[in-house]
Amino acid sequence: MATTTENYGLKKPLTTDYYDVEVQNENMDRIDQALKGNMDRVEGESLVRDAADTALGNLISNEAAARSAADSALLAVATTSANGLMSAADKAKLNGIATGANNYIHPTTAGNKHIPAGGSTDQILGYSADGIATWIPQLAAKVLLSASTGNLFGATTVDAALALAPPKKNIVVITTSGTWIPPRANMLIDIFMISGGGGGGGDTGVGGGGGYAKHIKDYRITSTAPIPLTIGAGGAAGASNGNGGNGGVTMFGTLSTLSGGEGGYWRAPSYPYGGNGGAAGGIGGMSSGNSGANGASGLGGNSQVIYRAAGGGGTNANLQGGIGIYDGTTGGYCLLNGILYGGGGGGGATSTGSAGLGGEGGGGNGGTTGVNGQNATQRGAGGGGGGSGAAGGVGMPGIIVIAY
Repeated sequence: MATTTENYGLKKPLTTDYYDVEVQNENMDRIDQALKGNMDRVEGESLVRDAADTALGNLISNEAAARSAADSALLAVATTSANGLMSAADKAKLNGIATGANNYIHPTTAGNKHIPAGGSTDQILGYSADGIATWIPQLAAKVLLSASTGNLFGATTVDAALALAPPKKNIVVITTSGTWIPPRANMLIDIFMISGGGGGGGDTGVGGGGGYAKHIKDYRITSTAPIPLTIGAGGAAGASNGNGGNGGVTMFGTLSTLSGGEGGYWRAPSYPYGGNGGAAGGIGGMSSGNSGANGASGLGGNSQVIYRAAGGGGTNANLQGGIGIYDGTTGGYCLLNGILYGGGGGGGATSTGSAGLGGEGGGGNGGTTGVNGQNATQRGAGGGGGGSGAAGGVGMPGIIVIAY
């Protein structure tokens, strides 16, 4: 019986066997298949080796390119946004910087000092010492523009210097109590204020007196703190058997009109005088035929503050209320806005007479028989007296006018 080879299993005939073609062909087929398998494995290994060689080549190429790019970046001149090598120009500039140049100390000699801390609206820098400035009011005493003479166009005080400012163009009219906040500190303002007018008396009543006026020029404001304001109330109307109420005081901060218009009496035949206008207003005329007197000159004053009387109230029998007078000028006339305030009220009519007209500046007319006196129609004016059997008219509240 034939044996086989160890590796490929080829049949080995015995020496006693006859030659067999089929055995020979079978062995040849086995050899062919073995050779073909070896060839396939060799070709596969070659493909793998080629792929590995290609991949390795690509890796080496990429690594070289990356190294080249990195080297180029490191060798490039530095910019403000990327690291790099120092250029020759940068090196020359660096060599030109002195040793210790980063230890800079700003000089403190005259001409090198910084602007001092602080400062506020309407302050400027002024001289303090050689090379030293300090914050000062915009217009300081003896002003700074003429150091040799200590004056500004002849003004040697702060108020005098401020008075040289352009005319005041801003007008503020205040009719209710509260506060006023100055637009800036260190300024001069003009003020007109008048107290409330008195109410008219009832039953053939006397007209109420006009309010007391006060004019203040170049009043100094030192800060922007709110300033309290009080508008004097108008005097109440007298009942058909009562006197009219007095007007209230008007105040600007601590400044005051001192008193309000006096209320008119009722039953004028028993009280033949009209109500006084403010503290110094003229009294109303006698029932014998005079109208309410104009207010006498004010209580006095100076170049800055002028006290002006208001109009007195008229009595009955067609008697008209008066207006305040000061040095030939109507006391209730406001120079700041051109309006006349504070007229006295007209007297009320008897059962056989005619009612008096209210004084210029909004004084209320007197009432006819059975008709109430007219309410005042302008700030600070007095109400009209009531006609026979009727009530008086209401006085008008005061007012404050400011110019700056």
